[in-house]
Amino acid sequence: DKKNTYEIQNGRRVDMYTPENYGEFTNAPWTLHDALVNSKNSVYIALADELLTYAGEEALREDIHHFGFPLEYFHLSSAIGTFPASLLDIAGAYATLAKQCKPTAHEAGGVNHTFAMQMTADDRNLTLLSEQHDSPCSELTAWQVDEALEDVIAGNFSWNAQEHEGYALRGKTGTAPYNIVFVAYQPEIGNLVAVSFASDNPSLTGKLPKKVTAAQYAAPAAFEIMDYLIDIQELN
Repeated sequence: DKKNTYEIQNGRRVDMYTPENYGEFTNAPWTLHDALVNSKNSVYIALADELLTYAGEEALREDIHHFGFPLEYFHLSSAIGTFPASLLDIAGAYATLAKQCKPTAHEAGGVNHTFAMQMTADDRNLTLLSEQHDSPCSELTAWQVDEALEDVIAGNFSWNAQEHEGYALRGKTGTAPYNIVFVAYQPEIGNLVAVSFASDNPSLTGKLPKKVTAAQYAAPAAFEIMDYLIDIQELN
């Protein structure tokens, strides 16, 4: 976990890219699990840089495409999700992880920038997935990511699984200059909630204030919706 600057070939021009972390750089080794839990972007950028060398851009674009994100090109920052995607696209990718990368169908309802989703595993492909690949990752990979996302909640938020029949929640923040996103899911009962807030003026002067983070604003909204869904299900 250290601050690096990468050379990015952009046609005939070479651009310089210096990724930032959420928090300080530690100049210490991190496991992929802990880097995901603590939003250490630099670790995943370094990994993407190595994978570009050994696997190639086409292979990385194809892997991301299988989760429902067709990319024209792979930039190093793609490793931390800086590519165009709708909130429903993002929710669909998390639903796939929640079901151990098995084909997943869903019923979604949303208002503005919030989606609630009920996930069911069956033989139909999620429309956001590539039709040629029913399973975009292995069950082991899905389990490893799922475990890390559970630790994101346990280590950073006060949502208490014991208050909800022992159901542990998984989730992840996403904070960018123009929008914030938080996705939470509960695989045992099949609930997924995605919340996003965005700048009304996505220009150089329309960035969100630095103090506006997904953890502070999007996550609490997602927790309230999740609590409501669980209460409704318990009543039924």
